[in-house]
Amino acid sequence: MLTVLTIAFLIIIILIAGYHGIWTLIFLKRMGIYKRFRILSPKEVIVNHLNMAMNDIILEYLEQEKSPKQALEEILAFVAKVFKADSWNLLLTPKEQRWYFYIWSERLNHFPLDEIAEFLQKEGRNIKELLERKDVMVIKDTRKYPYWHRASKVITWMGAPLILGDEVSGVLSLDWFKKRRITKFEIELLRKIIDYIGRVVVRILNLNRILLDARIDPITEIYNRKSLEIEIQKNEDTDIGIIFIDLDNFKRVNDLYGHTTGDNALKIIAQRIRKCVREEDGVFRYGGDEFVILVKNANENILKSIIERIKNSFEEPVKVNGNSFKISVSMGFSLYPKESQNLKEAIEIADRRMYKEKLKKSFK
Repeated sequence: MLTVLTIAFLIIIILIAGYHGIWTLIFLKRMGIYKRFRILSPKEVIVNHLNMAMNDIILEYLEQEKSPKQALEEILAFVAKVFKADSWNLLLTPKEQRWYFYIWSERLNHFPLDEIAEFLQKEGRNIKELLERKDVMVIKDTRKYPYWHRASKVITWMGAPLILGDEVSGVLSLDWFKKRRITKFEIELLRKIIDYIGRVVVRILNLNRILLDARIDPITEIYNRKSLEIEIQKNEDTDIGIIFIDLDNFKRVNDLYGHTTGDNALKIIAQRIRKCVREEDGVFRYGGDEFVILVKNANENILKSIIERIKNSFEEPVKVNGNSFKISVSMGFSLYPKESQNLKEAIEIADRRMYKEKLKKSFK
């Protein structure tokens, strides 16, 4: 009797599962996803779920007004979790420009990433081979690369090219701190994921401009020092005001909270400064935690008014990833051609005045 009931129960389960499965396939066919009825492979099921999870992150980004960088960081952290990687990073590899790490996992916060990026650009055989192949690459044991182990604990590495247009613009690295076997299934899965990121995520998050424009600072997403030099050449015949800004004791933020938090804070700070000037004025990241504002048709009153607005904007603490900290700024200004023979000299004058203000604070 028990056997008959068991068989009947199993038949009912199979019928129910078959019913739902058939209707699922019918609707997939109506949607034009499949030309014929077939059972999905495990890889297709996983890729579909991964794409849905990444789409959820993008929707959350759009709804909560997160930065594109934060959204991409969440997506890559999710990918690393799927592969059970110990750490991950995205290295940008622009042609004829300095390579740099754009985002990375917290476990890499205290590694010399600028030094590593510089070394990889000069001698990174694995990265250069990946750029040429434009395909996923695996190194099962990195201990044959001596420098690698002076800089990190990575033993097994898997890299995938981030392709924008026809060029490889970056490399996604997944790292393991012990020797690990990477399967063909995992390699093919990473190919699918990085293709999705290159085709969909980067465009939806509007990262093309940030990743490909040599004038943009990728951390703060405002113009960089190179762009400032171009603007200086274009505006030598115009009345210009210069404001030089330096963040006070910002190094403590990086030391206490890590460079990822520090970078996110810099972006918030850059946007606050941007909101304090007119549309026609330029805000540039000069280097580190220094910024320069180029104010057109300026006089002393206009510059003092902008400086006052910036100081007021820093009354509110900067909040990043649940951390809150107060940032203060030191500023100096100058006028061209009233006080200098050229704009480079005007920047130097504003820099010296900023430094005097900083010294006054240190003696209080």
